[in-house]
Amino acid sequence: MAIYLVICLLLLGQMLMCLALLVVGPMALLCCVLPQTFSWARLLFSTFFATVFVQSVQVLVLHLGSELIDHMPTCCGGTSARPTPVASGW
Repeated sequence: MAIYLVICLLLLGQMLMCLALLVVGPMALLCCVLPQTFSWARLLFSTFFATVFVQSVQVLVLHLGSELIDHMPTCCGGTSARPTPVASGW
């Protein structure tokens, strides 16, 4: 339960950071105009694209993990996680 709580807090922190980057995005566009602030714009753009890429990879990994948990008992010879319908007729 503690590991689940820590993971949830880390994901929440990342989502809040992504929202903060969306708010700061227009400022990054303004920083592209001046040569003195172009390095800040480059930093903000690289951080934004890295955050979006990591979020899409996380969704993929969470989906694969849930599928693995669903199918693991049947692969190892145990009982299935999903109940199977029982044929009645006797």
